[in-house]
Amino acid sequence: MLGLRAAAPLAAYFAYFATKVLPDVRVLDSGGSLLDDRLEQARSAGATALLAVVLPRYPRESLDALRDARAAGLSTVVITDSPMSPAVEHADVALTAAVGTQLVFDLHTAPMALSMVVLQAICDAAPGDAQRRLEEFEQSVTRRQIFVT
Repeated sequence: MLGLRAAAPLAAYFAYFATKVLPDVRVLDSGGSLLDDRLEQARSAGATALLAVVLPRYPRESLDALRDARAAGLSTVVITDSPMSPAVEHADVALTAAVGTQLVFDLHTAPMALSMVVLQAICDAAPGDAQRRLEEFEQSVTRRQIFVT
């Protein structure tokens, strides 16, 4: 899950829940050569796709990472704000959700909701696996007393 700059919290939000139903979720939220390393490591570990959130002002490193991921053979799915986003040309699948621009800083409510819809679709594609992993997670947090009722 790629999310740089303003999109980093959305990537973390998605990953927090995705780790409960998927076997290996990695958050790529910092740029530079470390991002290149982490993309290579994910590919070596068996990753087949990269889900990226790319929002205005469209970090160049996000676009470079999408290009590199495709070159490495990964499918790319992008959540972005508009069909005119520069991220669309680097995506195998582009999903759009408008960003609110009426305040001093953009509102990312719609892209966040869309990311949860994507996660639901992933769970719906393999409901047995998702349910089994959720049950394992619940058993683990109960045993470790993570939550106070």
